[in-house]
Amino acid sequence: MLQRPVRNQVWQKHPEGGWWDPSRAPKTTSVQQILGAENRRLTPTIQQKLTTPAPKQSEIERKMKKGLIEYGGKDLPLLKLVPQMVEATRRYPVFQHNPYLLPELGILETSGGRNVTRPNSFWNWGINYPGNLKAFEKMTAGEILERMVTGMGERSTYYKPFRTGKPLTEEEINSFSGVYSNKAPKYGRNLSAGMEWFAKQ
Repeated sequence: MLQRPVRNQVWQKHPEGGWWDPSRAPKTTSVQQILGAENRRLTPTIQQKLTTPAPKQSEIERKMKKGLIEYGGKDLPLLKLVPQMVEATRRYPVFQHNPYLLPELGILETSGGRNVTRPNSFWNWGINYPGNLKAFEKMTAGEILERMVTGMGERSTYYKPFRTGKPLTEEEINSFSGVYSNKAPKYGRNLSAGMEWFAKQ
């Protein structure tokens, strides 16, 4: 039986039969309305500027550079090898815990590369070992530094006592100096003071 409209209701015949009140019909949302709302919601994210922060210079690198520049100026040869010396602090614990060992040795041995007396060696590394001087003539300063880093870090048994996994003590630095230069204890005192000086930059 067909339903009839009652008072205060605006009834219409439904296409599929019967009567219905359009004012009470559930609200529908068009595809355009859905997409519009979605676009409004996503727009801020899409328009947001994506930025990647520039990598910060490590504190160790900053102190190395500042110390070397203060010591010998911006044209000091050893400055070119700062990235390699910093990398050594990531590779071996002996340099990780004593990060300014390499630059200070370079200052003590050749004034930061200004007074090199052996082929391409800013540290006079291995100069007393037979055949090294001739081999070093064919190597760059960076390649010699790599030999030094791996020697102290893992290869040479002479430096095994100093791979302690922690900062070297004054006594250990003096012992290290005796192995490295045979000029202890004055060399050890200078080495210790120089490493501390870098750390305060």
